[in-house]
Amino acid sequence: MSMAELPPAPQAPDAVTAVAQSREAGAAGRAVPGGRVPEPGEDQTYRIGERVERAGGTKLHTRKPEEPVYRPLKIFAADPSVSRLAGGIAATKVQYEPLRRGFRGKVLEVSASSLDGRTWPEAEPDHPHVLLRGGYDPSLSDPRFHQQMVYAVAMTTYDNFKVALGRNPTWGFDPQNERTCLLLRPHGAEDANAWYARSSGEIVFGYFQAKETTPTAQKGVGYVFTSASHDIISHEMTHALLDGARSHFMIASHPDVLAFHEAFADLVAFFQHFTFESFVKAAVAASRGNLLNSGVLIRIAGEFGMGLGAGQEALRTLSDLDKEFGPEGKGGEGPREILTLEQAGVLPHERGQVLARAVVATFLTLYQRRTRRFVKLATGGSGELLPGDLPEGLVDILVAEVRRLASQMLQLCIRAIDYCPPVDIRFGDYLRALVTADRDLVADDDWAYREALISAFGHRGIFGEGTMHMTEEALSWGGPTIPMRPLDDLSFSRMKFEGDPGQPCSPAELRRQAGVLGLLAARPENAREFGLVSPGTNQFRLGGYELPVIESIRSARRVGPDQQIAFDTIAEIVQGRRVRDGAGREFTFYGGSTAILGPAGEIRYVIRKRVDHEGRLQEQVNDMAGKLGSFWITRATSVQPDIAGTKRLCQGHRD
Repeated sequence: MSMAELPPAPQAPDAVTAVAQSREAGAAGRAVPGGRVPEPGEDQTYRIGERVERAGGTKLHTRKPEEPVYRPLKIFAADPSVSRLAGGIAATKVQYEPLRRGFRGKVLEVSASSLDGRTWPEAEPDHPHVLLRGGYDPSLSDPRFHQQMVYAVAMTTYDNFKVALGRNPTWGFDPQNERTCLLLRPHGAEDANAWYARSSGEIVFGYFQAKETTPTAQKGVGYVFTSASHDIISHEMTHALLDGARSHFMIASHPDVLAFHEAFADLVAFFQHFTFESFVKAAVAASRGNLLNSGVLIRIAGEFGMGLGAGQEALRTLSDLDKEFGPEGKGGEGPREILTLEQAGVLPHERGQVLARAVVATFLTLYQRRTRRFVKLATGGSGELLPGDLPEGLVDILVAEVRRLASQMLQLCIRAIDYCPPVDIRFGDYLRALVTADRDLVADDDWAYREALISAFGHRGIFGEGTMHMTEEALSWGGPTIPMRPLDDLSFSRMKFEGDPGQPCSPAELRRQAGVLGLLAARPENAREFGLVSPGTNQFRLGGYELPVIESIRSARRVGPDQQIAFDTIAEIVQGRRVRDGAGREFTFYGGSTAILGPAGEIRYVIRKRVDHEGRLQEQVNDMAGKLGSFWITRATSVQPDIAGTKRLCQGHRD
């Protein structure tokens, strides 16, 4: 299918370079929305996206000396189907903040009403009686516990992102009637589904009559609540957090994009299983240390899958490895009947399982490596466990190792988001992001984490985008290919922080930083390096290009395994290009880059997807006409990504 370009975009000023050299040039006499004085060159050579300022409004509660550090809250460790004796009830420790009725805090607000206006009793989390007993007791019949459940799991997920990213995560939705919090509806709709809606800034958790009997719900009589499932809450919360971290990851420009959303959300839910010590200890003991024999750890949304009545033990299973893989096996003979990318098709959940299973396979490989020595010690060097229960001491060691490893893998998976391109994410991009993020913070890879990652991805047909070799060096992203001096105005010595560099700056300071980067990236001599087409070129004037947009600029403060502290600034720069497909319909094709700068303002990495890449454009057009057609809204003269409905379409398995 051929493409015809739209009429030329409005012509940009010719004196782009002159503007770039003076912070005062171009500002006089103009104002941006809200009456603010624009940054130099703003709306002439680049634009500053709404998310830049929005990040400055994300403020968490500042703890006072007399306040507790944590708020203890009880939850279901997986879902109500797991026995208390198997660690099914867990006590979480959520970062303390004062809460209003119904679990309303700084970043999350729990609603006691459904979409159609029905209401349930509101929780009173700061009532003395509730505080004294550590929150509400787990109960399927108490809607106040459901409110507690979604708040506790969602905040745990938020805190994991905060630690891994080294900053306060922000949201991708517009403020809703002055509400800037993400809204959680634990009884949002009578529907076998749960979804994140960007348009309204909320997560809706459904409930439904069981279509098949589960351990807690009789077929056709009892109800299954998605708000009582740790996995579903964490999964949907991850969708919201990923949307806040990357502005264009909900646009289905390639089959991998929506599949990545689903896989990533499953991985966060999976690794958070290991947060709960008693739950993990029971599972490790019951499986004799072989995690693949522990269904509650490997599966996602067990009771939900059973309640759907499709003969499933869970909604999804995140492993396709041989049952003998693990400490009790024969040295890990390797994977069998692996689901590959070529076999998976294009539906988001099925395709996403390839990526999720590659990461889980890496985790299992590393677990085996790290625990083999303890199994040998416990078995006199043979490695063959005797029949019966494992020794209590060995169970404790295995639990400590697997929880430590799961925490490391969870942080790596989340941290890698900062090393992904800002648009058109592919599984191969994420592999490169994982390798680069790990190398960046962990120089000494004594346990060969990166080797295990590369092997697991390669076995499933996932290879690094734009690379010739599956080696650490080839897969790691690089810096600019042309000389670029450090940006003094983006050094940490020039930035105006509000305390910790991991805390967001003021909106005005974030706009200043975005302006500095926008001027640099839009210069004709630099634009290609950032995946852009400069407004000061004929290509821009004739090609239907829009001004580049600084979508985000965020500082990060991260701690490595050797307790070293790393400071970075991470920015997204995105540019749109208006084109037509072979049927004459308009749509926007996106490109740009993620730029990672060091504390001295030096540009350490540029992770780009070129906006003028004709091959990638043609590939997207072909996909839109075929296998991705259902994820785009088609009108007479244009096609648009179905962002509002994407999450519902992604919930084909009703999660």
